[in-house]
Amino acid sequence: MSASENKRILGRVIEAALQDDGAVLTALVADPELAECIRAASQESRRLLPDQKFTIESVIAEGDFVSVQWTIAGTYMRGIPGVFGPKRVTVHGSYLATVERGRVLAMTQYSDQLDLLAQLGSRAIFFTAVRTLFRRLVRREAGSHRHSGGIMKPQAAPQPPQSAAGAAELVNL
Repeated sequence: MSASENKRILGRVIEAALQDDGAVLTALVADPELAECIRAASQESRRLLPDQKFTIESVIAEGDFVSVQWTIAGTYMRGIPGVFGPKRVTVHGSYLATVERGRVLAMTQYSDQLDLLAQLGSRAIFFTAVRTLFRRLVRREAGSHRHSGGIMKPQAAPQPPQSAAGAAELVNL
């Protein structure tokens, strides 16, 4: 599909997530688990910022890859231990997605969490740091998973090449 068609598909996925439309997400996202992750992340965002205004700042597409830069502004009411609202906040972030044959195959969210925590106050930084450390320790105990962003399924660690030819192939990338 064309880059413009892929942009349109990702736009529909974002709109469906914002409207909590599971049927559209299931239709446009290839993996049901990824569709549920996208939906859950959007629900969590609405829980933390119930009056949020989501704005798409820019969209770039090249082949199967689509990047969306966005801003969410809203009033934080509650949800993070030790942080009390109401506080007006603005969060900046982006999505990076792979779209093939009319469906989203992968999608990762990046957002400026440090800026958000700074807007909420220093206690938020402390509680979030402790929670993040605890989650990493629990994950380490449960087994290692690779994770690089907001919405991504755990993947097995890459396996080393089994032959000299495989190693040479990696070097020539």
